[in-house]
Amino acid sequence: MSFLKDISLKNKKEYHKAQNFLEMGNYAEALDIFNTLLEKNFHVFYVLSNLIIIHKELNSLNVLLDKINDLMNDKQYNREELLIQKGYALYLLKDYDNAIECFDEVLNNDSDNLWACFYKFKVLKDMNVDVNFNLLFLKIKECDPDYYLSLSLGEFFLELGLMEESLFCFDLSLKKNSKNCNALIYKGLCLKEMGMYDKSLNTLDTCLELDPNNLIAWNYKGTIYNLMGKYHDALECFDKCLSIDSNSVPAIVNKATSYFHLGNIDVSLKCCEFALKLDSTNCPVWDNYATFLFHANRLDESLNAYDHALELCPKNINLLKNKLILLFNMGKWEEVFIFADEILNFDNELDWVEDYKRLALEELNKSN
Repeated sequence: MSFLKDISLKNKKEYHKAQNFLEMGNYAEALDIFNTLLEKNFHVFYVLSNLIIIHKELNSLNVLLDKINDLMNDKQYNREELLIQKGYALYLLKDYDNAIECFDEVLNNDSDNLWACFYKFKVLKDMNVDVNFNLLFLKIKECDPDYYLSLSLGEFFLELGLMEESLFCFDLSLKKNSKNCNALIYKGLCLKEMGMYDKSLNTLDTCLELDPNNLIAWNYKGTIYNLMGKYHDALECFDKCLSIDSNSVPAIVNKATSYFHLGNIDVSLKCCEFALKLDSTNCPVWDNYATFLFHANRLDESLNAYDHALELCPKNINLLKNKLILLFNMGKWEEVFIFADEILNFDNELDWVEDYKRLALEELNKSN
């Protein structure tokens, strides 16, 4: 599955044109072009990868599955490629058993097919099956995954918190394409999670040399400066983000964090309020807003903000914990006791919840 080799210049241009439409969110235009390329049997695997992204956004993956099933009756198309993408679409629809059937059929014929192996591991992870991810990593070392697969594997290991494996995959991806900002950004994020802030900044700077207006790179760079306590440097990065996109919610919220650490809570609150006008369904924004309100001693408003956040993300452990701590600090012992039980209904092995529940009960007994 070599990518974009031995193809007509016209099809290559059309492919990149469709990708640009997709990146801009112009799904209808991208869909038309990718469908045409699919009919031409043009790099079907990667065309289908893009079509899956589009149909997922349009909630029409079943339409794409019907098309894939039709193509499987056409001997001009590679059955293994179709099976892998069919399995991935089924995985996104949470039809895990049928997805695994697709991947197993491929692996029975080609045990070294890394795409099928990778996607099968993704399914097993979401099924909460106990698997040894080191087996996947060993297979990566045995094979020679292309740029896109290496990048996807790096993202997967990053999600799992396996940073060394993730970094290996991002470096592998960059060996294939050293000037791709996506791989550089992910590598920078991985290094950030590993606490290697200077190396992370250097990696992001490499991306910004290639693409000076890369919003994501500037935002990540600012978050690293926040972690390093260099809040004025962070603000410069977030201001750069906002010069590119004045409505960038992540940059606005991260800017609020910088001001908070600089002791300017009023500006932090104004940033959050502006961000919520842009996106009132963003849980992290509500969480930050509630935190800043708490530190401004506006406790009732803080509690209200946490309630808004939990309406959107009712099982978010960080939000649940923060609300419980707030109730405790407000001395609402009965509410602490009741809310602790609600949290334990989600996860009954949280010792810190039991601690708050016990302390609240002690306070209730004192008052009685």
